[in-house]
Amino acid sequence: MNAYPYDIQLADHSPIAEGGRQVVFQHPEFSNLLIKILKPTFKNPRLSRRYETWRHGIYRSWQREFTEYLAVLHRAEGYFSRLPYYSGICHTDLGMGFVVEKLMAPTGEMAPTLKDVLQSEDLTLAHLNSLREDFVNLMNEMRKYVVTYSDISSHNIVVTGPDMTHLVLIDGLGGRAWIPIKRFSQYAFDRSHHKYLRRVLTYFDQVQDARFGRDNPAD
Repeated sequence: MNAYPYDIQLADHSPIAEGGRQVVFQHPEFSNLLIKILKPTFKNPRLSRRYETWRHGIYRSWQREFTEYLAVLHRAEGYFSRLPYYSGICHTDLGMGFVVEKLMAPTGEMAPTLKDVLQSEDLTLAHLNSLREDFVNLMNEMRKYVVTYSDISSHNIVVTGPDMTHLVLIDGLGGRAWIPIKRFSQYAFDRSHHKYLRRVLTYFDQVQDARFGRDNPAD
């Protein structure tokens, strides 16, 4: 690997989060930023014959994500609160890094995932209902701006805001389809979008049933 004099040193730091294909580090110079690094072993054989993968290699997922991010900002006239701010690319001693906004909770800690909040012992029925309502709002806004994505679940949504009820999608932006039908067909987009909407709403119902019971009134 070629060394750059302006490399950001991450090798001696521990990641603060890890997924199937990448690890996430705190930016050593800016407390409000994170650096995503693709794992050296990450491969996507499903895409190996595609032109995009031939051209972008393992960074195909970042190219797809950033392209959709720019498209969303264009359609939303420069700002979309349901996505973190994407800062760009940096060089690190672990390879190329993808710099994104670090979303925070009111406590000063990193924003938890929706799944973590719904599984918390401190969850109240009123909070659950507020989160469910904002999830529907998030999905409506995604539909309004035709935001394509590969996945939406309680794992890749985080909870932010002063009252911890604002949901933000942090991963899965951009579609994986070779022919991006959902970009051009409202019917195709709505069909896929409704599937993810129902899946997460079902999870909300399951949490409510297990924690509070279906007939329990809001706190």
